[in-house]
Amino acid sequence: MKKGLIAFSLFLFGSLAVMMTSCETKPVESCEQDEICTAKFVTACCTDDKCYYIYNGTEYPSDDIDQLADDLGCSAARAKSTEYESDKAAVIEQLYKLLDKAHAGLNK
Repeated sequence: MKKGLIAFSLFLFGSLAVMMTSCETKPVESCEQDEICTAKFVTACCTDDKCYYIYNGTEYPSDDIDQLADDLGCSAARAKSTEYESDKAAVIEQLYKLLDKAHAGLNK
């Protein structure tokens, strides 16, 4: 009887130890990629706690979307012109939609 109780206790302790060390999980990440303007691809990724963009090997926080839009250089218009600002607004809208797709992928 004592041997059975000792064996059961060791089994239970071992099982708990294994379960406690194997509960760590990698955060879920969802990414989407799209061609924002000709031959310029941007990837938007979201995890449980943050979203970001990747363009040309550089990671941009989701709140740095203006810098990303400038770095993409999708507009042929002169910087600070009305046409440039309009083109930039269209790019930013595309980037927000891409980020929404990546964020929606977390809920799948």
